[in-house]
Amino acid sequence: MILKYNIYQDLQDFLCSTLQTHKGLHINLLWNNFTKKGCKVLGSSISKCHNLQNLELDMMDCKVGYQGASNIGAYLSNCSNISSLTLCLEYFF
Repeated sequence: MILKYNIYQDLQDFLCSTLQTHKGLHINLLWNNFTKKGCKVLGSSISKCHNLQNLELDMMDCKVGYQGASNIGAYLSNCSNISSLTLCLEYFF
């Protein structure tokens, strides 16, 4: 069975979506400056996607920093149904 991905290129669009229904998710937030709080909001929202199986999170050159990356990782550890995870956090400081 092919999993349908919901694709978001805007954080606000993702936050306003029906989080519980996502199974496949691609979030492309290239070249945004994220604060620690923004990383917590993103991570917390992803962790509310209880049916999430596949996640692709592209935050290349978002300058999330070590603490922001750690915050996202802490929330992702609560996503027990994820079987495929792709993270791109290049140039995160």
